[in-house]
Amino acid sequence: MAKAIGIIPARLGSTRLSEKVLRPLQGRPLIQHVWEKARQAKSLSDVFVACDDVRIQQCVEGFGGKAFLSRQEHANGTSRITEVARQQDAEIIINIQGDEPLMASAAIDTLVDDLQSHPSVEIATLAIKKTDLDSYRSPHVVKVICD
Repeated sequence: MAKAIGIIPARLGSTRLSEKVLRPLQGRPLIQHVWEKARQAKSLSDVFVACDDVRIQQCVEGFGGKAFLSRQEHANGTSRITEVARQQDAEIIINIQGDEPLMASAAIDTLVDDLQSHPSVEIATLAIKKTDLDSYRSPHVVKVICD
């Protein structure tokens, strides 16, 4: 069975809400909620945060997580993940969005199971299907195009 890890890209300068990943939610930083959900996935051997700022790194390490400080100039989370993934010994890399504290851990396990069946796929991002027009039109809702 291929080794799978999760990597959470975290950028301090979010355009929609600055320092979003460090903002408290029920007494803990948002990034901690996401990391804890990812750690509940049975299929991941480890979970890392790929961050662009030492404050995120210190926060993650403060709650017991593993964080890698990546280069500042990444254009997106996927390129930030790629930098960290190249330093890991894993066949499957799961891109876990850093601002999804309600993510279902079972969804990660389903994705890893699917990727085990398709070894040529090297990186994936979980997404959910939205059908409402308001989400489609909103600049605050991240979109994924599938083909």
